[in-house]
Amino acid sequence: MKLLFEVAAFLLVINLSINAFTNDEWKNIQNAETLSVYIDNQPAGQMQTSLTVSDSFVSVETEMKTDMSGGVSSQIVATIVEKRDYDLDGKFIRASQVMSSPAGENSWSLGKTGDKWFLKVTAAGVENSRQIDMANERIANLYELYQGIQNSTIKAGKVWNDTMMELTSGQPVYVKTTCVETPSQKNDYTWKFTEVNSVNQKDEIWIVDKNGKTVYKEVLPFVAKRKDTGQKDTTAVNIFEKFMIPASKAARENEDILISADNTFSLDKSVEPFYVKSGSKYKFRKPANSCNKKTAFLYPDSLKTYLLATPTMQIDNGDIKKLADQFNKSSDICGQIAEMNDYVFTSIKKEYTATFSSALETYKAGFGDCGEHAVLLAAMLRASGVPARVVFGVVYMPSRKGYYYHAWVMAFDGAGWVFADPALGVFPANRDRLPLLVDDNGEKMLSLARIIGKLKIEYGKKP
Repeated sequence: MKLLFEVAAFLLVINLSINAFTNDEWKNIQNAETLSVYIDNQPAGQMQTSLTVSDSFVSVETEMKTDMSGGVSSQIVATIVEKRDYDLDGKFIRASQVMSSPAGENSWSLGKTGDKWFLKVTAAGVENSRQIDMANERIANLYELYQGIQNSTIKAGKVWNDTMMELTSGQPVYVKTTCVETPSQKNDYTWKFTEVNSVNQKDEIWIVDKNGKTVYKEVLPFVAKRKDTGQKDTTAVNIFEKFMIPASKAARENEDILISADNTFSLDKSVEPFYVKSGSKYKFRKPANSCNKKTAFLYPDSLKTYLLATPTMQIDNGDIKKLADQFNKSSDICGQIAEMNDYVFTSIKKEYTATFSSALETYKAGFGDCGEHAVLLAAMLRASGVPARVVFGVVYMPSRKGYYYHAWVMAFDGAGWVFADPALGVFPANRDRLPLLVDDNGEKMLSLARIIGKLKIEYGKKP
């Protein structure tokens, strides 16, 4: 669920290209407001946005505080602060995003060193930096848009095409903003715009009053509204139920499972081996729900990369190595995986977190959600010589009659990949789980965001 907060945070910033303006001209459109945030008319937190001007640059800042239910007696509390700076002619300078929760703090920053752009990520207490091709971002027509609102000069049909950088992946996101209504008595003298971005590709409505203050703004899955100080508190929305994919039952052995979304959907390459293309849908290759009980074998070179340390799997750390060594006396690899899976299931307390913790932090803290369980198990397996990866996808929950977004582990048993689910305590876990992304470094999560809320699952009789 961390992904939802990250995607929502960067999309909440209004990025709209401009010509050079003076400091005083920018100050004419300085703006600050506080909005309440909802999902399905249930409170999910609040958001503060601001555009401020200094002597040499313009800053656009968003702070979003979420307080959502994660189920029975569990709350997901997080604060996301994003800031983007531009010079007075609208040229991008730098950006940063910090996400904090009771589990810790993760941060992303994008800036230039010399003539090269670097994205620095600090997640789970580990800092990494990588070069990206370019920061193709601008605040396109922001001044024009707000001046047009203040002077009532924007006409219906006016379009702005803009670009911004998503900080968790370093990838560009394209945004199209269109004015669809100008103020009239019929719409309470408000401006209505639609925004569509290349992540969810759905029209989102933005309504602004004559002073440029937001009345209503959709940032799927959230809706932001002008803060009503007199509104009574109600039960916080359950974010997991919001994205549940209904299914009255699990697939039977004689039924195929097919997944689809919209016409833009394509499988991430990391999970292509698990599916067969079937028209516009993808049929899941159900793996055998068993483990190959080998005691020793040599891994092919293609798998050796899955035995290495990563920023979130600190397999060379003394504590992780000592923990993994406790399980090295198993009679076979399947027994070893099963024992480790059971250890993580019974030892790590189930608590939903908005930030991502590494294997070491999870081990020391003793709590986490499915992502923390998965990364700890994967690190333990790698440290004991078993190739392992972290999988993101959906799992069928019989008690709730639907598929829920989830994370688990795939481990190589000598003959093939077998799933282990330490958060739910299941091994082998090859049934009722549909992988959508395999990501060991957390750099590909934007591809998963593109299908959240769109995924469809259906069953069909095998021929």
